[in-house]
Amino acid sequence: MAVTDRTIVPSPALDPKTLDFERDPLTGRLKRRHWVDNAVWTIWRTKKGSVRSAPDVGHTVAEIQYIDEQRTPAQVVDRLTAAVAKFIERNLIRIDSIAVDLGVDGAILYEVNYTNLVTGRSDAVPSAPRSA
Repeated sequence: MAVTDRTIVPSPALDPKTLDFERDPLTGRLKRRHWVDNAVWTIWRTKKGSVRSAPDVGHTVAEIQYIDEQRTPAQVVDRLTAAVAKFIERNLIRIDSIAVDLGVDGAILYEVNYTNLVTGRSDAVPSAPRSA
């Protein structure tokens, strides 16, 4: 049996701010998110190489060593785009914009606004919070 969009069960939606599963306020049931949204959320929120069982999953933004206000935003955009290149090539998503903020402490923060071309819905993925 071929795997299609209809045979994949949507995963529970995770709230990026609370890191808890979202619930429908009317029914109390877990909200579901499309598999494409879950995949790009995972890639854009995971540092490449940080998951031992899936070392190729994630982005390489953390590998940027020299923080420069002129070049770093473009490097971040390039790395985040490259991380989901397969989804773009297969016309599953379109990146609408990537906002980059360079913190005074050397932090690189970003938010990716994209459209899931399968569902037609737009969404935003913020950078993962820094660990202490």
